Amino acid sequence: MSLIFLSIAVLLSAIFCLLSAIASAFLPILSVLAAISALFAAILSLLVVISTAFLSIADLLAAIFCLLSAMASAFLPILFVLSAILALFSAT
Repeated sequence: MSLIFLSIAVLLSAIFCLLSAIASAFLPILSVLAAISALFAAILSLLVVISTAFLSIADLLAAIFCLLSAMASAFLPILFVLSAILALFSAT
């Protein structure tokens, strides 16, 4: 049962990473979707590492840093949108 859960979690993590790559490749507005997808992928990978029977410190640290990176990248699109709004107001 846990092997099925791990397989589904790894598959979902890969799908969210793919969505993140696709969204960031096309439009800057979709970078919000990319940040959310990266966040979900990082959370899922962290759950996969925690739920495995043999927990290694390197895998756990890698998942934590992936989660922190995704959380940091979630703020960048918000700043980009705010910058665009400020540029719009300063142009008028």
